[in-house]
Amino acid sequence: MTTTAGRTAATQPSTLGLPHDHPAFPHDHLAPAVHEHGITPPRYGDDVWPLHLLHHAGTARSLNIAWNDFPAPFRETMRMACWHMLNLPATMTGDGRLGTVDNPSPATAHLTVGHWRAFIRWLHANHPNVSDLSHVIRSHFEAWATLGETAATSEPGRRNRLVALSRLWAYSQALPPRHRLAEPPWTRRRMRPYLGEVPARSDNSTEPIPTATMGPLLTAAMFYVDRHLARATSSPALKQADRMALSGAGLVVIAYLTGMRPHEVMALRRGCSTIVEDPDGTRRYEVHGEVSKGVRDETGRHITAGIPREQPWVTIEPAYRAIQALERLAEEAGQDVLFGHLRSGRTGTRIGNIITVDGGNERISAFIQHANEHSAINGYPPIPDGPDDKPTLSRFRRTLAWHIVRQPGGEIALGVQYGHMRIVTGQGYAGRSEAGMLDVIDLEEVALALDTIDAIAERLSAGEVISGPAADTVKARVERVRHEFAGVKRTDRELARLRGLSHLQVFDVPHTLVVCAFQPSTAACLDSEEAAERRRTPAADRCVTGCANAARTNGHIAALRQRVHEAEADRDVSPAPLARRLDRQIQAWRDAITTHEQAAAAVTQRQPTTGQGPVGARNDS
Repeated sequence: MTTTAGRTAATQPSTLGLPHDHPAFPHDHLAPAVHEHGITPPRYGDDVWPLHLLHHAGTARSLNIAWNDFPAPFRETMRMACWHMLNLPATMTGDGRLGTVDNPSPATAHLTVGHWRAFIRWLHANHPNVSDLSHVIRSHFEAWATLGETAATSEPGRRNRLVALSRLWAYSQALPPRHRLAEPPWTRRRMRPYLGEVPARSDNSTEPIPTATMGPLLTAAMFYVDRHLARATSSPALKQADRMALSGAGLVVIAYLTGMRPHEVMALRRGCSTIVEDPDGTRRYEVHGEVSKGVRDETGRHITAGIPREQPWVTIEPAYRAIQALERLAEEAGQDVLFGHLRSGRTGTRIGNIITVDGGNERISAFIQHANEHSAINGYPPIPDGPDDKPTLSRFRRTLAWHIVRQPGGEIALGVQYGHMRIVTGQGYAGRSEAGMLDVIDLEEVALALDTIDAIAERLSAGEVISGPAADTVKARVERVRHEFAGVKRTDRELARLRGLSHLQVFDVPHTLVVCAFQPSTAACLDSEEAAERRRTPAADRCVTGCANAARTNGHIAALRQRVHEAEADRDVSPAPLARRLDRQIQAWRDAITTHEQAAAAVTQRQPTTGQGPVGARNDS
């Protein structure tokens, strides 16, 4: 049976030259499933263009463009501009000045046309005398950019609105003169002045999931996976709700412990995981799959089906076990994919046998609800699932990176620490031009450095003293960062720009209670080979007291005093060998306290007898 996707025949040919029955898309760009399912491709004059028919991966959500949503005076102009975007080679549009004018993916094209629609509707409602794109002038662009400050709260959201109009300008140049958009002012100048004031961290749609949520969620998900694996293969098939919960649990474990992107996880198939045993007996758990981000063919067109990733992702055993559980579930359902549809009889125009990312998020929510129902029965606390806590696939990579950077000693499961996860995930990206997860970790390191410097700056401004070999270096770096980056918004774009700056190399090392002004050549924690490699972070687990890179503030000294008090109590009840070791440690801490007090006294002596003293002058240690 032949079906039609979004078909409403136009009653007359296009006013811009293409007949209504002309193909909306090149047939060789359509997904194979279009022909397999007998779907008639859309024609140029159809009221709806289903862009998801161009997506080959089978994970795309419905991406419909409804042309009747555009005001009538602009409808045919926008239809033709969109046709150019989808059909013409990138070299035939624009002049190369826009890095984003290319052959966009179906999802990007759908988002772009959505911004076009919003602009045209705003223009038609607020400037009814404008009936052609050629009548749009600079003041219209500037008003639209200003409107974006309230319409989109994040920098990427505002940037996408403006980039969409830049695309429209580029593609409209192939239209007759009265349908051509003037060049937006931000294509020749920096876009930043047109983005407005952006809240410091509002840009991150991928804010880390709070630890209070992620910990219980991961623990419950792994428990649910293991319980399913322990179930005999001859056991009755799971009920629909249990299958949904297991799929959500496995999705949590795999997505979080591999660092894979959402679409990469959703596309996994049976047989994707292997165990590799190294010569030393160490086991590596590898995951094989496909990547599509940034993948284009020789013409520059996005390969939506993705290509096999040459180097597998490397993970730990819980993720491997989750894949095993989902493979069993897929086998019972007669499916080849791990995240296929669990219900039959689906309706709608979407093609593909894999659930969307939104569908994956629904399964995670179903698992949380399922787990919380059982927790309530057994008297356990629930997994938090509020608006700020809500776990979604897009947040797992950032959450893993956050924990790797800020809690390297924190335990994930089975004695595996986040510090180990950094090594494991890095093996899956070694030697790749697309650093992926390592890029996300780098951004979190920059964010942590800025947070550390902010905290030290507040201590010094409050009058705390800083002492130690690197005290002057720490103060110099703090002042430089405060001077250079005052008011800078911590967007991912900005964090990437700051990556690698030496004066951001300031680290707080909690277990030794020091601030490290890291410099590889003088770092006592590094061996000569590590120093020669110009490592960017200290080996905090090998922090050496008295290192040339170390310094302490009043806050560190107060914590040292507490440690002395606790160690003295332990010494009094410890065997002689341990007591002697504690005595040596206590004396080293007391020496550090004395050194700091002497530095504080020297600062106090230099302090003026009246008025406000210099930063770092107060000694309340």
